[in-house]
Amino acid sequence: MKMDERIWGKLLDLQNKGRFVFYFVGGCVRDLCYGIHSRDIDIVFEGDIDELSEALDNGPKKSNLSTISLYGDFFEFDFASPRKDDYPKQNGMPSIVGATVEEDLSRRDFTVNTGYLEFSAQSINWFKGELPGPKQIVSKLRYAHPMFENDIQNKKIRILHENSFEEDPSRLLRAVKYQIQLNLTFERDTEKLFNKALEDKRIEQLDTARYLRIMWDYFHHDNADKLLMKLDEQGLLQGERRYSDVVEKAEALKSEWASDDLDLTVVIYVTLFYGNKDQMKRLGYLLNCIVKETETILEAIESLSTEITAKKRYLAYKILYNKKVDSIACATLLHGDSEWFTLYMEALCHVKVHLTGADLIRMGILEGPLIGKLKEELLIYKLCENPDMDIEGEIRWIESAKNETGN
Repeated sequence: MKMDERIWGKLLDLQNKGRFVFYFVGGCVRDLCYGIHSRDIDIVFEGDIDELSEALDNGPKKSNLSTISLYGDFFEFDFASPRKDDYPKQNGMPSIVGATVEEDLSRRDFTVNTGYLEFSAQSINWFKGELPGPKQIVSKLRYAHPMFENDIQNKKIRILHENSFEEDPSRLLRAVKYQIQLNLTFERDTEKLFNKALEDKRIEQLDTARYLRIMWDYFHHDNADKLLMKLDEQGLLQGERRYSDVVEKAEALKSEWASDDLDLTVVIYVTLFYGNKDQMKRLGYLLNCIVKETETILEAIESLSTEITAKKRYLAYKILYNKKVDSIACATLLHGDSEWFTLYMEALCHVKVHLTGADLIRMGILEGPLIGKLKEELLIYKLCENPDMDIEGEIRWIESAKNETGN
């Protein structure tokens, strides 16, 4: 925790010297009111962002939205200047201008996220382990919506203005998350506006890349399955398949293949949102690899003639060998015809030729094209006739082939 202590100390020092004013804000304050210690610490600050970025010398990363992200040993800090958001396209992507803290409050999504808690040694200790009562937290708020305390106490979801869901459709997703994760319920007028936004399919206006990032995060939440089922029921899970169907089929594959390496979270996510594969490739190395491999597998399978039978074992092997099991599972669920994939996973995935080219040369095979040809024919023989052949059997097979060729 040494890095976290340095960060806390640096922030207190900057504030005590009058260089900055900091406020804990948003979800971390809300969670604290519910007795939950959050690792994600959101801080709004008054001061110069470039000066703050320079002062935080532990590897901060400044974004194009006047924010700074900083990763400690335990906590993840996000700093933001007060701002006003304008949503000209109503796709959840705002244009941003600087503002006062009071104006920053008015842009927030729900009243329970509008608490601006004084930054002090005492409040830092609350996030580090102490658990104050909600009344004690409220007494240290510098700013908050008038309904903050009421809605925290009564666990209500209340938007700040009637155009909230239209401006940023991602708030529809967060509203459902709060229902599942925090057991919050809608305030009456907010529920009406929420249902109207569902009917108008506002979620379809949300920027696709942002939607996919949010959903990738939701797939890793506590109670993820319950949350995703609820989103699917309400038409907010924008996949080409029903979530429950994909889960059932993915779990069946994991059982059939007896594969501990199969990551159901990745498989279900990629299968569900494969229609947005190009955007998924930008979400990180793991998803990029799985989506590209899945794409390669599907293209190879689709290019094969449906009349091919004799070489099916060989072709299945050549297409799927050395591919990640997650990619094979995604391709299986997306293709619909599992015969190729089942054949490989249940009968062929363990097959390989143990002998190397150097081994064949030592056995007297002349260096050249014949080595590759013999290895390929040995592979075909193992796939079609004797998948469990060991290295001694391979040696005998090569010796026999060598005698036949007279090499």
